[in-house]
Amino acid sequence: MDKFKTTKIKTFQNGGLSILGDSTIHVAYTFFTKRWSFFDWQIQISQIPETLQAQVCRYHRWQDRQASVLGKLLMKNALIQLGRDSDALHDLKYTKYGRPYINREIDFNISHSGQFIVCAFSDCCRVGIDIEEIKSLNLSDFQNEFSLKEYAGIEKANDPMISFYDHWTAKEAVIKSDGRGMQIPLKDVRINSNSAYLHDKVYHIERIKLNNAYCCCVAFDQEIKGLNIYDAGIKPETSP
Repeated sequence: MDKFKTTKIKTFQNGGLSILGDSTIHVAYTFFTKRWSFFDWQIQISQIPETLQAQVCRYHRWQDRQASVLGKLLMKNALIQLGRDSDALHDLKYTKYGRPYINREIDFNISHSGQFIVCAFSDCCRVGIDIEEIKSLNLSDFQNEFSLKEYAGIEKANDPMISFYDHWTAKEAVIKSDGRGMQIPLKDVRINSNSAYLHDKVYHIERIKLNNAYCCCVAFDQEIKGLNIYDAGIKPETSP
């Protein structure tokens, strides 16, 4: 379907990852277009530890289960390409705020919405990423999540719905980079073009165009030299 044709932004010439240590944030993404067969499901979920399989199976919707598996596989594939052990996911831990991590050398963050899944990772900064499928909604229901200036800008935008999701994903990415997640009210994050402010800290934000039906944003707390986005190529949809 045309809706799921992706826009190339920047890919690696070798089809993989460059070596970390170059002040670069890497963003891997993938997507699905249908429900996997039982055979495909068994193959994919068997590639992650049993503890994570149990987490995945708690989701009621099959779409969320597939997206959760793909998020784990994005992270696993990235770690393997970076020279980490294929069993690295067994070392997955969580902060007291529920933010997952493996070690302090590489920071990563995962998000999914609709049929897209993204994973951002870096060894030079704290990174957060959010993706949202653009759906019609009543903007006034979310007015309290924005400053007066932000909300006025959204209302005056050429496409208020796109502007809303642009601001929303930026705010979500910032609080995910911070690490405290929803402990932080979205209204505390102030968006100003390609920067965001959370209390006394400044974050950089970059919008990523993967598909016209989605908004995606990555936030980070240090200057970087590059943002590398690539399709991880996880497409286990082999059944008719």
